[in-house]
Formats: sequence, C-alpha cells, structure tokens
Amino acid sequence: FHRGEFGWWNQALLALFGVGVLFSLVTGWIMVWKRKRAGLAALPQLQARAWGTAPWPLWVITPALMWLMPLFLATAPVVAVIEVVLSRRGGGARAAE
Repeated sequence: FHRGEFGWWNQALLALFGVGVLFSLVTGWIMVWKRKRAGLAALPQLQARAWGTAPWPLWVITPALMWLMPLFLATAPVVAVIEVVLSRRGGGARAAE
C-alpha cells in the first residue's frame, strides 16, 4: 500500500497524505513564530508549578513512549534540560506571573 501499487486512487491518497503532513509542518512553524516574542525563546509560557501538576498517566505514558521510540528517549531529556535552564534564566519558558 505505501508503495502506491494499487492504482491511481492509491497514488491520490498518498499524495493527499503527503500534502497534509507538509501543511501540518508549515502551519505549526507559522504558529510558533507568530507567538514568539522578541528576545525570548519560541516556547509557550509554563504555568506556575507546571511540572508538579502533571497528571499521573503522563508519568506512565512517557516512559512507555521512551521504550517504544528510542529517538524520544534521546530527545526528551534534552528538551527537559532546556526548559529548566530557560525557566531559571527567565527566558521564554518562565512561569506565568
């Protein structure tokens, strides 16, 4: 199916899927840059004590995702460290005042 060997309808479906992925990528970056404020990282502001109020399923799902997707295992801690550094520095991930 993914090779498009089932006729024109399969090709059209794959093309539609590809256009949808590209649309999601482009509009996602547009949204990030529209909310970016000058001099700050393009990250959303965290609410006060956001890490401590995460629901318990998040703490179960995250390790499962890390086990299933090794790339997530490599990038999730990096993102967490960046969040902590920026929040302590007073950057884009500051706690809401």
